[in-house]
Amino acid sequence: MLIQDYETSEEQSNLKSKMAPLVSVLMPVYNGVAWLKESVDSVLAQTYPNVELIIVNDCSTDGSDRLAESFRRNNTQIIHNKKNAGINGSRNIALTYAQGTYIALLDQDDLWFPQKLRQQMAIIEMDPDVDFVYSDSFYGTDMSHISNRSFEIARPHTENANSHILISNFIPSLTVLFKRDLIEKAGMFDETYTACADYEMLVRLLRYAKTSYVPEPLGLYRLHPKSFTYSNRERQYLEKIRILKRETIDRHYGLMANYHLRIAREAFRREAYFKRARRILSGLFCSLRGPREFANSINNQWQEHKDFQKKNK
Repeated sequence: MLIQDYETSEEQSNLKSKMAPLVSVLMPVYNGVAWLKESVDSVLAQTYPNVELIIVNDCSTDGSDRLAESFRRNNTQIIHNKKNAGINGSRNIALTYAQGTYIALLDQDDLWFPQKLRQQMAIIEMDPDVDFVYSDSFYGTDMSHISNRSFEIARPHTENANSHILISNFIPSLTVLFKRDLIEKAGMFDETYTACADYEMLVRLLRYAKTSYVPEPLGLYRLHPKSFTYSNRERQYLEKIRILKRETIDRHYGLMANYHLRIAREAFRREAYFKRARRILSGLFCSLRGPREFANSINNQWQEHKDFQKKNK
């Protein structure tokens, strides 16, 4: 008589978890008690079976540390920094604990949809050469108040992505999933960047990555007054200029000039001293370096991006 062993659904789930590559999710937390539970729940609700979450509390003072501890379990690690390390410093700390073959990023105030990791890992299964996957995302204060989608603002790219991202950041950082091997090539997160912490790392990763994307939104980038999007415009522009200078040496003067203008506008908007605004504007003319070089910097990629924006207004 044959005796057949039937696995329970729980055993089958455990077996699938062991077979699927582990994804490590890095989540820095600083005074995010208002949003943290919803963000963590969105990771724990993933339909992909093999995920670990690493929360790094960066000296929070609002109770985020106690809330984070309530999530401690087998697949969730909680690390408490003894001194403030910043967002990228905390990500680097999380990396030292991460065991996954793949790395994903999620901030304390953003959300994933349940199928996010499963859909991205399915792309990697179909093409094992792909080592960097991103997706569209929603922007809004919450799911009942959506303002727009990221791919409506900037067109996604797979070919020459490392060049296109210097023209426009088309990758929502909350959606990225990449192979850990890319860190060994690109280096750790640069702790000298704050307002462009995500963008700077994406620029370096894309030097080496073969990219793909999911065209539908797989998460929500939450907009609120305390987010960097609202509160650090000037610093963002300064850091983008720094990245452009590093990556392009003597190209894209027009883009750098554009950021100088934005910085000046922010200075006036905050009713800053005119002397400060004049100093910032002087950077604009340094960036131009003559009409010929300025014209050369407005290349085909820039025109393509502007045409795309007009079409989607």
